[in-house]
Amino acid sequence: MQFILGDTTIARKKDVLSDLIIFDMVLHHISSPTKTFKDSSALLNENGYLLIADLFSHDQDWVRESCGALMVRL
Repeated sequence: MQFILGDTTIARKKDVLSDLIIFDMVLHHISSPTKTFKDSSALLNENGYLLIADLFSHDQDWVRESCGALMVRL
């Protein structure tokens, strides 16, 4: 297991592939979600997983429009 502190640009420069990428409570900090998710896709092994955990409702339009159907309320 390897932890990489930084954004997806740093991980791509290290030329690593992952079975799992986790975004935990960071969606509101990402300035370019589209780029970040595209980078994440390139960093995943075939059949890899992207886990997004965000427990707060968002007032950002892109979250509702892009992820609204994926959000699960506990």
